[in-house]
Amino acid sequence: MCIRAYQDGLALYEGLTEYFRFYNLEKKHQSLGNQTPYQWYEKKWEREKNNFYHLAIQI
Repeated sequence: MCIRAYQDGLALYEGLTEYFRFYNLEKKHQSLGNQTPYQWYEKKWEREKNNFYHLAIQI
């Protein structure tokens, strides 16, 4: 992340929004198995949803 001087609050908001989009959707993280945070969370959600579904069927 580089330091930037923004002209106003709107420019700051837009810059941070773009950075967070890049960080979560495009930047792969070694600690997440070279997945983006979005990919990691999406897979985690699917696993948990499937586990919950199987538990609900057993009840």
